[in-house]
This record gives sequence, C-alpha cells and structure tokens, in this order.
Amino acid sequence: MLSLSNHREGLMSQDMTIAELIRLRARLPKPAERRAIRESLGLSRELVARELGVSQDTVYQWENGVAEPRTANLVNYVDLLDRLRSTAAAQLGADR
Repeated sequence: MLSLSNHREGLMSQDMTIAELIRLRARLPKPAERRAIRESLGLSRELVARELGVSQDTVYQWENGVAEPRTANLVNYVDLLDRLRSTAAAQLGADR
C-alpha cells in the first residue's frame, strides 16, 4: 500500500534563495503531468489536498494551470510529486 506520509522534516524555510526557488520551480511538472501522476496511482484530489494541507480546489487549480503553489506548498508539492512519480514507475516496472 502506498503511504503518502511526506518528508516534512526536509521542508525548506520560506527564506530560500532566488536560485533555490528557480531550481525548485524547474522540477515542478507541467499542470497536465501533475494530474497524470496523481491519476496513474488512482489517487483523489482530496487525498493529495489532505496530504499537503490545502483544499481540493487548490490542487485542482495547480493541476489545471490556474494557479501555482507558493514557496512552502511548492516544496511539499514537488516532494510529493517526485515520490508519486517514483512509485508509479516502480509499479509499472513490477507489472512487466
């Protein structure tokens, strides 16, 4: 079973440098890919929202390019998407 417990101990502070923020934003997938990653594991927006401490509407906006996550949410969202992508890839490999 997939555990969504995140690595909040690794949460960066709001005081990150501009260069760090740019690198982090570069790791954020395009909106359609964000949704595809979540859906590939059969996860609901509600579950992702709860994990990140945001509303379902916020996740919807991020997945549809209406809004982008701010710094603290960006750190957690990129981390979550990275872990979900790894999990999806591992499941795909296991299915072969």
